[in-house]
Amino acid sequence: GQRPGSFGVAEVGLGGRLDATSLLQPAVTCITSVGLDHTKTLGPTLGHIGAEKAGIAKPGVPLVVAPVADEARVAIERVAGEVGAPVEACPPCVHSSKSKPPPVGSTVPVPTAFGCGSTPSHSARRPRFLKTSP
Repeated sequence: GQRPGSFGVAEVGLGGRLDATSLLQPAVTCITSVGLDHTKTLGPTLGHIGAEKAGIAKPGVPLVVAPVADEARVAIERVAGEVGAPVEACPPCVHSSKSKPPPVGSTVPVPTAFGCGSTPSHSARRPRFLKTSP
């Protein structure tokens, strides 16, 4: 039989602030990209869109941010600062056709679970590792 996992991953649709997933109480949040998508709703610039995506930020919950344009990064950091979400920069990810996901039941650093390559700084209350499940 199947067992429930310890953690789930919920992907936002349109944008963080406007998305129904903003009601969730996550252990960690992540912004993987900021592009000129949905400009009629999210705004005309990368800064506007970054600020909207940063709407997923929650007080005291780490916000892992993959490399994004400076304009978007500044907006994300501003919004995160306003709500008290610590920002963890994720270095550029190295993807390979030979890369495989970690085996079920293995333990991986939180950023690796989100496709990033290194472990951010941690406080005692932040999750450091996730255990994978089917």
